[in-house]
Amino acid sequence: MRTITVSLPLKPVSINQAFRSIPRGRICTSIKSAQYRQFEEDALKLLPRKEMIKGEVEMTIEFHLKHRYTVTDTNNLSKCIIDIIQKAGYIENDNKIAAEHYYKYRSDDWNIKIIITEFNLTNTMKYIDKISEEFDEKFPNLGASDPDVGWYNARIEVKSFLSEKIHQAEQEMLKRMESALEDYFLSSYPIPDPKVIGGYLREAFTIKETRG
Repeated sequence: MRTITVSLPLKPVSINQAFRSIPRGRICTSIKSAQYRQFEEDALKLLPRKEMIKGEVEMTIEFHLKHRYTVTDTNNLSKCIIDIIQKAGYIENDNKIAAEHYYKYRSDDWNIKIIITEFNLTNTMKYIDKISEEFDEKFPNLGASDPDVGWYNARIEVKSFLSEKIHQAEQEMLKRMESALEDYFLSSYPIPDPKVIGGYLREAFTIKETRG
């Protein structure tokens, strides 16, 4: 499963700051403010070229705020970022965003981290279906009424089978967590910040590949 991760070392612009109303007779027209136009220009220069993720996506935006943490509304900040992400060609359209997550952190520097992942709930279901098929092949007679071939006789083997699957999942998660922590300590953050580290670990927990 494809993922795009980018960062913008910029102060975010709220939707209230992004547009201003221009009266035209009895009608008011909204146009982009100079502040937003500058923000958009700077952001598009900083964003690297990436192949578009087509179809539905899951988007996580982390706002690392130098000040105004308490009064900042992440929903108010997200709209401008999403518009720029679409303009950068990372997603087809903002109506393709199937899931959104916004977080804010206190920081010594302004930064906006954006994580875009293909949204496909069937990946988890495929993994569960795969285990179910393996389970049925290994224990074809669990539903039998004869206790010699049914659940009672196979319970130890079943426990061993499920324990092995849990262990495999744990090992995969540990690898992702180690990789996420390595990314954090190679990043530009000046001091260990538990909240920021938590954001890296949340990213690691995202299923990015279909198993099997």
